Amino acid sequence: MKISFDRNKNYFKCYDEARGVAMNKEYILKTRKLNLFSYTDYMYLIFCILLCVSISIMCIGKYDAKVLGILFIALDIIFLTITVVSTYYMYICRKKSPILDVIIDKEGITNFSFYNIKMVFNWDKIKAIVVKKNSVTILTDTPIYLYFDKSKENKVIREIKKYKPEIIILKQKKKKRT
Repeated sequence: MKISFDRNKNYFKCYDEARGVAMNKEYILKTRKLNLFSYTDYMYLIFCILLCVSISIMCIGKYDAKVLGILFIALDIIFLTITVVSTYYMYICRKKSPILDVIIDKEGITNFSFYNIKMVFNWDKIKAIVVKKNSVTILTDTPIYLYFDKSKENKVIREIKKYKPEIIILKQKKKKRT
């Protein structure tokens, strides 16, 4: 079955969340916990920690500490710039790429979404499906991950379970409103 990804609907949230899941693949597969940050949340957290360290060093009062503090602030600005540029670049590249199509069949999961390069992931390569607020992420035992908008959740899970019934499915629990 062929599943296409709608890039015009909620794309950045989906991409950001899936990238965060992929960054924490080992932790998720080991502990089965999903209360993790998205990619940009991690980058902002690191930025804030570096900024706090920089300000703390500058408050020491000695000349050498102030120079070191200025160096840390410069590194912090470079880190933030690289994070913003790389996220924007990846987002624009993915959004401009041709139609994001995935075929799920008895061979495995076939991805055609990058320069018409056909990537086939056999069923033994597929490790888990992670369902979060905005995305459905398929984790593999390679550095590559596949993701879909949350609206494709039932279709993706149904098709994968058809060929790999023992697949691990991890879903983020909904917060109860009081």
